[in-house]
Amino acid sequence: MSTAGWFDYLRLPWAYLYWNYRKSRWIARGRAGYCPCLNPSDPTGPGQARCEAVIYWHKPERFRRVCPLLVRQGDEWRCSGGRAEVRPFWTKAALHLGLLSGSVLLVAILGMFTLLRATGADSITPLDLALPWRWERIGNARADAFRQNALRSLQGGDYATVLLALTTAEEIAPGTNLETGLLALRLSEQRNQYVLTDQLHHRLVQGYPEHRLRINVNYRDALLISGRWPTLAQLSLEQLDPEASGTGPWLRTLVLAIDMLPDASGFSETHRQQVDALPAVWRGFIQRILDETAPGPDFPSGQIELFATIAIEHAARTGDTSLAADAFGALIMLPDVFRDLRLQNRYRLRFPNSTRDPSALRLTLVDFADSPSALQQLLSDALLSSDPVWLAAIANKLPAKVPDDCAGDLWLASTLLGQDQLRAKAEHMLQETGRVQSEYFQFAASHDPGASGWSEWIAVVPCSREMLLALAELRPATR
Repeated sequence: MSTAGWFDYLRLPWAYLYWNYRKSRWIARGRAGYCPCLNPSDPTGPGQARCEAVIYWHKPERFRRVCPLLVRQGDEWRCSGGRAEVRPFWTKAALHLGLLSGSVLLVAILGMFTLLRATGADSITPLDLALPWRWERIGNARADAFRQNALRSLQGGDYATVLLALTTAEEIAPGTNLETGLLALRLSEQRNQYVLTDQLHHRLVQGYPEHRLRINVNYRDALLISGRWPTLAQLSLEQLDPEASGTGPWLRTLVLAIDMLPDASGFSETHRQQVDALPAVWRGFIQRILDETAPGPDFPSGQIELFATIAIEHAARTGDTSLAADAFGALIMLPDVFRDLRLQNRYRLRFPNSTRDPSALRLTLVDFADSPSALQQLLSDALLSSDPVWLAAIANKLPAKVPDDCAGDLWLASTLLGQDQLRAKAEHMLQETGRVQSEYFQFAASHDPGASGWSEWIAVVPCSREMLLALAELRPATR
């Protein structure tokens, strides 16, 4: 078929609308004036008037699809009905245009279906594209394809692609997969894309209001590893609610963030409104942390263990012996051998004594740890103490099957302390939990601990809050 022939078929949709409209309008005006489709100089009887509508058609007979009254007489095309029979054929137009539109739509649906399937959206069906009320499934399927791509890239250690895929998935289908958003949040923070992290945090809180606490905890964990102390302090202050249970970890994190701030002199003034909203005992405690010359804080009844434990951890970081003495004195009223020995050990980490051997105390702590959770608390202490012997003793007492974050703690501690046998044991534990694939460990093995990007391990390997706090404390204190 020549190019001119194709133009005839391209004219058809427009011809259906144009000529039927003109004829309808002419009839509505009482057939007055020239007939829109007939030669005005010809007789008006049947078969006598030539058709003006086919002048520019390559093959005029194709115009019969638009007007069945067209007939050929010799070398000319005339109207078989004449002026009196000229009328629109809207039913015919609707049928042909409907078939044409349906064909175009079908081709578009099949083309889009093929394209989406080729890009990994395997759960898409042609019906999802054809039915408007199922269009939401398209976005979900595309987001799932990006998530799968992220997992494949994760196994290869391509974190830039992982982050791009995860954030794209969250943009395509926001509010459909919390795990995706949380992983993207942690990775973006660890790759120093702080603006993106803050945007993701805000978007997740808005999209999953019922999971606000979990989102904030993940945000806190990411900030702990990256060391964005001012942002972490602000977040912790926002979460402090003395009347609510579970506030203790936020106070603990706030104190750590204050300890790590490059300059905490303006903290109270900057956050005056939030600090003033706290009870007097809480304000006094925070002021004692900010200003070591301030009077020793009160330890409120019912919260003695929380405040005293945080005070001792702060004293171990900063050398505030006065505050440590007050805290140990308050804990005397709450005897707990394992807790007391552990706090003594943490405090001694800061103040080593050449006449005192810490190994006996540490092994005693292992003996007192009568549960996997208690042993897990010691893993972070072993990392802080850089004591591989103590780490081995803890690992040997762990049962074969432990929670995934306990296995992750052991993996991080043994990796950072260079204990290859313990690291292999932890990798086996993690694979048993199903949380981490072996390919990931092969990638991690090729990266030295402390090298650029090593902290991205933590985005994949589950670990406890205790380990995150220990990793944060390994950063050089700035006060």
